[in-house]
Amino acid sequence: MLARSGRTPAFTPLVLLGVAGLFTALLVIFMVGPLLVDMAEDLGVPVAVAGQLNAPTPFVWLFVATLAGTLSDKYGRKPVLLVGIGGAAIGLLGTGHAWDFSSALVFRAVTGLMGVVPPTFGAVMGDHIPVERRGKALGLMATGMGFASVVGVAVMAIVGDAYGWRWSFYLAATLTAAMWMLVFVLLPGGKPSNIVPGTILNRFIPLLRLSFIWDLSIANFCNRLAFFAFNTYFAAYLIEQYGLSTAQTALPIAVSGVGVIVASAGGGYLADTRYRIWVIPIGTAIGGVLGLVLFGVGSHLVVTVALGLLLTTATSAPLTALLTFMSIIGGPRRRGTAQSVPALSIQTGTTLGPILGGFALATWGYGGIGVICGIAGGVALLVGALRFREGRLQEAADTIARLDD
Repeated sequence: MLARSGRTPAFTPLVLLGVAGLFTALLVIFMVGPLLVDMAEDLGVPVAVAGQLNAPTPFVWLFVATLAGTLSDKYGRKPVLLVGIGGAAIGLLGTGHAWDFSSALVFRAVTGLMGVVPPTFGAVMGDHIPVERRGKALGLMATGMGFASVVGVAVMAIVGDAYGWRWSFYLAATLTAAMWMLVFVLLPGGKPSNIVPGTILNRFIPLLRLSFIWDLSIANFCNRLAFFAFNTYFAAYLIEQYGLSTAQTALPIAVSGVGVIVASAGGGYLADTRYRIWVIPIGTAIGGVLGLVLFGVGSHLVVTVALGLLLTTATSAPLTALLTFMSIIGGPRRRGTAQSVPALSIQTGTTLGPILGGFALATWGYGGIGVICGIAGGVALLVGALRFREGRLQEAADTIARLDD
């Protein structure tokens, strides 16, 4: 049972539900990578153009995720999740039926409704998990992203190779519909108590006035930019540079996805330690250097896959740390709203990663994607060195606490 008594969920079942939520949410974005070449051929566009199919999803996700947390504060976590997950299932089904590139773009935009999942589930964890275990809970929940890479994307690649890329989207739509049912049946209903009254804008303004949040956002934008520039074009790189088939990319992608699982859980533990403030800039910088080497050197396939594993490991831990920081800063009365704040940096980076990566690919080849990763890592490290301090995190949390007393 999810709840021990009344509406208080037990730790493990609640985290597992969050893992399933993050799995389906990130599969929506990750699954395009190994299918990219086949989709490009079927829809009659170059691979660099087809890569833009990963842009509308995070673009819509940005607006949805920005509103999801505060709407869940007002109307309840469960209704917001049901609307978003249900809409995304329809978008996935529509993508499978797409008749040209433009229609595929539209349906991919609809799948951006899945953006309700990360901030709302993050708020759910904050509702029921004490602060001393919250980093662990959020880190374990974030492993769902890794399982989406390791298991989900591998399955999509195999299905796409055997039956065509459209059937991969039909399968994803089915999994998303199953997630909708899990939320409907298992997640407790009701609205959060003790929330800050007022309009959506009024709930955000005190958070957006904190300079530390903007510093976090810049570094996190760089992190997501590098991660999704790599993630979108890695499978295509393997296919075009090493002659792999779509199905053969499943194993390398799964190996790189292991890094997301390990780093998400590890990042959660680090977020509960005194070293947590350095996780975002250092992890992003390491990922940037690895991206430069991976796309720029042209190593043996085994070395390339190993670099991909290290890159995803380095760039995944920062996201867990960020969610933990926002949970601390938002406090009990702005929890959902605070979990929505990272949507701007996350989805801007997620949107621009495929766009800039496609531009770099068309202009300079795959080495250009490595340069994008390297620049992003350098900027994140610079911001971290100049602006990140543990005292500023606590100061931000105390400022919000004083306002909400």
